[in-house]
Amino acid sequence: MKAVTRLMSGLALAGLLTCAGGVIASDQFPSRPMRLVVGFAPGGSHDLVARMLSQGMGPRLGQPIVVENRVGAAGTIGAVNVIQSAPDGYSLLVGSVSNMVITPVSTEKMPFDPIADFTPIIAPTATPLILVVKADAPFDSVQGLIARAKAKPDGLTFASAGQGSSNHLGGELFSRMSGARMVHVPYKGDAPGVLSVLSGETDMMLSTLPPALPHIQSGRLKALAVASSKRLTSLPDYPTIAESGLTGFEVNIWNGVVAPAGTPADVVMRLHKEISATFDLPEVAARLKGMGFERINNTPAEFQAMIKNDTVKWRELALGLGLVKP
Repeated sequence: MKAVTRLMSGLALAGLLTCAGGVIASDQFPSRPMRLVVGFAPGGSHDLVARMLSQGMGPRLGQPIVVENRVGAAGTIGAVNVIQSAPDGYSLLVGSVSNMVITPVSTEKMPFDPIADFTPIIAPTATPLILVVKADAPFDSVQGLIARAKAKPDGLTFASAGQGSSNHLGGELFSRMSGARMVHVPYKGDAPGVLSVLSGETDMMLSTLPPALPHIQSGRLKALAVASSKRLTSLPDYPTIAESGLTGFEVNIWNGVVAPAGTPADVVMRLHKEISATFDLPEVAARLKGMGFERINNTPAEFQAMIKNDTVKWRELALGLGLVKP
């Protein structure tokens, strides 16, 4: 009898310690404010997704969700910050193919493993890259840009969201496939890169659509083509880069939410449910469409498989470009 009493007491104590450590059941989650970490500057697609999620999901969960921009190293600083947080669902990363796949496969020494160090939750949206130049650029097509680059002794410059970002590798791929020399100029996010094209500091950028679209609509930027495999329903007048002469060119960017490895499965599923529901809200869906996002949805397992498949694809490109050693 005493043994049974000791066992029951031990189980009760273990339960208290588990709750004290922050690992709680999903029906108790969340019981305090949460944070969404973005590894890029405000104004980019990652930041916009985080803020829509914060505004829409916070009231659903009954807790404030704070967006933190921890900028630097093509999203790596933000990713490491989340990895170092407790795996309890209160610290999440709004990541993308950029800092979850492309940066790791194109960097020799990474401080994290995107497969081992994170628990995937959902990839709710995708946004294509769009090739933009300054409005007064002396060409109006992809082929005109290529001819201009080939005619300049030092080639043209292209902006990116940072070394190893999706628009960095996209620019390198464009340069390689077109045979035109392009000089990479990294910035700390998509929005600063777009501003560099607006100011004439750089010649072009394969930008995510949200930070570029207002400037395209105002006439301050000239869009030449989209990097998706087919034309966008939101911008049907713009050709793809592939149909503009670079057959097979395609770069698509997904935005996903991940937690530190070891986050309890029931908390992950609660977050998956609420994130999906938030992006299905009519007002959120309308904003997504207006900014050129495409709505996607997947399970945590499907998201994990997507990360692994993209890792293979982009590693092959990084090796082919000589950005990393075999």
